[in-house]
Amino acid sequence: MLHVAVRRYRIAPTAAALMAVLLAGLGCAGRNGAGADAGRSAEKVALPCILSFRMAGCAPCERTAPAVAAVKASRAGAVRVESIDIGRRPELGRRFGVAAVPALVLFDSSGREIARRQGAMTREEIEALVRGSKLTAGGVRPAGSDRSLEALLALLSVGPESGGAGAAALVPDSGLVVFYFHGEFRSGCSQGLEDASREALDGMAKAAPGGRELAWRTIDIEAAENARWAKAFGIRLADHDLSRGIIVLARMRDGKPARWKPIGDLVSHRFDLEELKSYVVEQAGDFLKPNPEK
Repeated sequence: MLHVAVRRYRIAPTAAALMAVLLAGLGCAGRNGAGADAGRSAEKVALPCILSFRMAGCAPCERTAPAVAAVKASRAGAVRVESIDIGRRPELGRRFGVAAVPALVLFDSSGREIARRQGAMTREEIEALVRGSKLTAGGVRPAGSDRSLEALLALLSVGPESGGAGAAALVPDSGLVVFYFHGEFRSGCSQGLEDASREALDGMAKAAPGGRELAWRTIDIEAAENARWAKAFGIRLADHDLSRGIIVLARMRDGKPARWKPIGDLVSHRFDLEELKSYVVEQAGDFLKPNPEK
């Protein structure tokens, strides 16, 4: 019995030592597991960062890209800057509530969104946005500077007003309606194309006998709640550059289009908006003139 007792006495400290080593290796040392909590807390510290959302073929994105690159170089080690092509990563556009590009979304060192800006920007404008947002690194060396992009994105949270699907568009039951259909993500030039087209068509409608302002509806045709319009107008979404948008003129009857005329190819006129206006007016032709019989 004495021999057995001695063997147990000698084994116990060895087991305890091994257990201590294992716990230390797992980061569990310290009172009440304080070491583990500290490790988890440190992992939550992300480098302040800017996500630059862009799309291939987007002229405003191409103008903004050098400015983003310059800010990235000037603030290396203090602010992380990542470029995301929402054409390749649409799920990130949805997650961060980005519907049009170029767009910048700024996050502080805790991963919380603190600012965003849409549209083409110069380096000076981006620097001013960064300064105004007080986007600076904290005292702890940010772990986010070494993480992969995917690991960094997992730490970020968007503001409460970002993202979310829009409600189904309300459309008049009768009369002339102009639809500007776009995709889930809009190129930076699409707003200019829409504004110029609307100005041209409004001017044409007001100049016609009994002239009036047009009912204009801007609709994300790729949204599930608006899918009925693609079917109603026989639009094959894959045939169009929806990041820039297409126009459909329609005469509605009982909430349905009685006849319509599509105006596509807007993107080819994106560098000359006056030319675009002439093109839209020419395409609209007699469709905007009063036609009580139909």
